[in-house]
Amino acid sequence: MLVGALGNIRPAKGYDSLLKAARIVVDNYPNTYFAVAGEGKGEIFEKLVDLKQELGLNNNFFFIGHHSNPAKFLNNLDIFVLSSLSEGFSISTIEAMASSLPIVATKCGGPEEIISDDIDGVLAGAGNPRDIADAIMMLLASAELRGQIAKNASLTANAKFSNQAMIGNYSTLYTSFEDRFRRWRWS
Repeated sequence: MLVGALGNIRPAKGYDSLLKAARIVVDNYPNTYFAVAGEGKGEIFEKLVDLKQELGLNNNFFFIGHHSNPAKFLNNLDIFVLSSLSEGFSISTIEAMASSLPIVATKCGGPEEIISDDIDGVLAGAGNPRDIADAIMMLLASAELRGQIAKNASLTANAKFSNQAMIGNYSTLYTSFEDRFRRWRWS
């Protein structure tokens, strides 16, 4: 099984927690692999590589660098993870949902507005490797659960975040502004 994350390597992404969670997962599911697609350089990246080595994950966890085709990367995953400590509206999570992937995301702001826990994704504690690992292992343990969450994730992405849905949302927003402006103008 391939578990992956998509996003540049910086402290707010919580990849140190993901590495620690990966150690727990691999101890229980040795044929599980992790890949992070995102540009990594500098001291933070070096610390993560050192942590990967300390945790003995050289054969199970890979930083693959910038990926020019995120959709292709996502299509190769079995589970998508957003391990952020702080995140606004996560485009990569929406892309993963639209790709019919089961999602594990941390409770760090934005994901709670996108994901309904245990319905179209699984929410875990931000900065909590054990919680992240437990969420991943719950999905690894059940193909049926992975399939149901992936299906629901795709339905949510299409219903709430497709081009048509967003056009409808913007239209409603503009209409409400127009109504407010008219009331203000004539009051």
